[in-house]
Amino acid sequence: MDGYTIPQVADLVGVSRQEVREAVESGLLPAVRRDGRWWLQPVDVEGLRRRLDPVPPPLHSVDEPDDDLTILEEKIAALEDRVAALEAGEPPPAADGRSMRSALTPLFNNPRR
Repeated sequence: MDGYTIPQVADLVGVSRQEVREAVESGLLPAVRRDGRWWLQPVDVEGLRRRLDPVPPPLHSVDEPDDDLTILEEKIAALEDRVAALEAGEPPPAADGRSMRSALTPLFNNPRR
């Protein structure tokens, strides 16, 4: 008979032999028993392979970046500015635009009164 045995099918589709055997014995996967072995038709094996490994949906094109991407790009730009300021030895600006050092200065001018 022209076909595949259970071990061959399991290897081809990437599942265990037990899973293929159970599918055959429960009637989910057509097979013929000959000479003490189950034989599966190539068309049935290909159908099983397609069911287990479906083709992913096509990617859709994006004309404009979404809001999340724009927000992330803005945050990256702000972080790059902060890194550049730190590398130049300048105090990094706070979120509200003020220098963060001015807020910490009173703590260090008179450390222990």
